[in-house]
Amino acid sequence: MAIPPYKVRNIGILAHIDAGKTTLSERILYCSGALRRMGDVDDGTTVMDWMAQEQERGITITAASTVVDWRDHRINLVDTPGHVDFTVEVERCLRVLDGAVAVFSATEGVQSQSETVWRQADRYGVPRIAFVNKMDRVGADFERCVEEIQTRLGADAVPFQLPIVEDDEFVGIVDLIGLEAFRFGAEPLELVSMEMGENLSDEVEFARELLLDALVQDEELLSSFLEGGELSSEVLWKAAREAVKERGLVPVFCGSAFRNYATVPLLDAITTLLPSPIEQGPLEGQDTDGNRQVVPRDEESPFVALAFKQMNDPGMGKTSWLRVYAGRLTAGDLVQNTRTGERHRLSRLVQLFANEAERVPGVSVGAIFGVEGLDGVLTGDTLCGPGSSLVLESIHVPEPVIYLAVRSLNTETAPRLGESLAALVSEDPSLRLRKDETTGDLLLHGMGELHLEIAQDRLQRDYGVEAEFGRPQVAYKEAPTRAGLGTCTQQRVVNGRGQYGRVDVCVRPSKGDERLDMVSRDAIPASIRLAIWSGIEEVIGAGPLVGMPVSDLQVELQSVDYREVDASEGVFRAAGRTAMRRALMESSPVLLEPRVELQVRSPSEFLGQVLGDISSRRGFIEQVDATPGEERVVAEVPLAEMFGYATRLRSQTQGRATYGTKLRRYAPAAQQVVESLRKPETGPA
Repeated sequence: MAIPPYKVRNIGILAHIDAGKTTLSERILYCSGALRRMGDVDDGTTVMDWMAQEQERGITITAASTVVDWRDHRINLVDTPGHVDFTVEVERCLRVLDGAVAVFSATEGVQSQSETVWRQADRYGVPRIAFVNKMDRVGADFERCVEEIQTRLGADAVPFQLPIVEDDEFVGIVDLIGLEAFRFGAEPLELVSMEMGENLSDEVEFARELLLDALVQDEELLSSFLEGGELSSEVLWKAAREAVKERGLVPVFCGSAFRNYATVPLLDAITTLLPSPIEQGPLEGQDTDGNRQVVPRDEESPFVALAFKQMNDPGMGKTSWLRVYAGRLTAGDLVQNTRTGERHRLSRLVQLFANEAERVPGVSVGAIFGVEGLDGVLTGDTLCGPGSSLVLESIHVPEPVIYLAVRSLNTETAPRLGESLAALVSEDPSLRLRKDETTGDLLLHGMGELHLEIAQDRLQRDYGVEAEFGRPQVAYKEAPTRAGLGTCTQQRVVNGRGQYGRVDVCVRPSKGDERLDMVSRDAIPASIRLAIWSGIEEVIGAGPLVGMPVSDLQVELQSVDYREVDASEGVFRAAGRTAMRRALMESSPVLLEPRVELQVRSPSEFLGQVLGDISSRRGFIEQVDATPGEERVVAEVPLAEMFGYATRLRSQTQGRATYGTKLRRYAPAAQQVVESLRKPETGPA
């Protein structure tokens, strides 16, 4: 039986690495009946971490989607990675989700990647509920975790549950809306009603007052509360749902995913509090001419979907993940890609179950599904049916900050290497591929060492391509600091025929986000303009300072002198290249290096060593927060100085410290860094 859209929930599980996302996803599958046996992350037996690389490392690398049914609702569940190197997986999933469960470790609280995924959810306006996991661990602190969600994330986080702890053991929960206490039974899913003791009642009363203050905001509710003194659970849940949908409230729940404690109440909260796909107002976008368009989010509207993920399997081919925002689709229908104008017949529609798929005859508004064999569609493309030309907001992809050289072992494997790398890049938009014009090497850019390590492993294991890899290098950038003018006149004779061209280029720093703006004043033939831009782009790809790509600039083609009788594309490409290089040298370019925010949690006795090591890495200490027995350090460190940090931190703290990083900004590098990059490279390791 088809599930109506108002009973569908599209949710993601978000968290820092090791907070328990995948374990929670596995328990949700088990509780809903989708699994008969629970898998274990450490054993590599979970359904959602299906890649060999995930099972070997015990971490989530790629987002996995599945479907569960719970109390007459359909939940499209997406488990996302928690490691900073795979943040684009979180980004593109949040772009299409209607709600999320943010998981926090009760012992660690808000961690670095917790903040990153939270800001990503803010960017796309995704309503959230919070789940404080690992309440069964020694050192679990529910109150501290809630306070950090409020202070560090700026969220209106309000507990909807309280943990019951007896003799330092997590034994139950209190439902603050229903004012009921439950003890965990002998079976993992069993909740046994219990009396609240006097030692618990004061804490419950205080938490209940905070909850009511957060929920009773509506004048009608406030009047009813003041008159009667009590509101029914049904009324409170309804008020909570509205507040969550408007992102004015983050309900906080608690439990232990590993022991499957309190998973059922969390599932109830997901279906009760998080919105359906049709509750967020009309769908807004632009048509192909840039005009604003509004489409109702219902089954009767023209079909509109967003392609948000690609998967390439050398044996099974390509699968595109789509989210339907409006309308219906039946297998065999024609749709149009609004980016390319190309039409596609979507014949093989599949429901995704992690790495498995099941053919379905059709889908409707709110569905998250796959299409097999859909070529020519990229992440972020909008697909529309007849009667619609809507272009949806695309997906933000962060800039890669690290790269390595990739070389084929011989000429015979070179074509396969290029094809396989292109397949990886099409699947993961945070991987970039470019060619080093000096050495001829292919340069694979990524988000971090682990990101590139996984790409190497997949290249060899999944695609069967052996290659030679260089050492990971930091992806520096060059940028102008002032306006610079460059002029070049080219005159030469080729095959007895004279050729002439003159180009004037002005370069200025751009404002705001990093970008490349190119404008032209003169009306010149398209072939000449393209030749000039081609020469300019060669210089942009390898700047004059140390040969790094140039960004954060505006390029203006000020004037072009040409004569039809002796104009050629070659002479203008050379003139554009030389003029651009001269303009950049006049613009006082600087080298920009990526700097990361480093957060370290360390036992207090090792604080001195930790701070000293950060300072030796050209790091700037910004904050040191003390908690009982532990110190939290926040610092800004050049990414180039972070190689080998994990090993060093382990040795300094006897393996007891943890850390996380996230890219913060690009900043001018010291002159010693510039000089070191001017030295000849030693090549691959």
